[in-house]
Amino acid sequence: DTVAAISGRIAAVYNAKTPDELCRLLGELSVRYVIVGDVERRAYPGLREDTLKAAGRLRAEAGSTRIYDMESGPCGSL
Repeated sequence: DTVAAISGRIAAVYNAKTPDELCRLLGELSVRYVIVGDVERRAYPGLREDTLKAAGRLRAEAGSTRIYDMESGPCGSL
């Protein structure tokens, strides 16, 4: 799949309202890490960083950019 082909699913990841929904989407996409920076915040104004925090583990942070490891949190047990 190209990014253009899955852009709607990528948007759904950043806008997921619950950890369960987020984990399901990440599993479908085989995604381990989610990056949130200024670009993602502008591209996805409905971004739910609270959901990312609940479903994964903050692995790295630099300035306003964060990398979440989704296999180290509840998503990893699915």
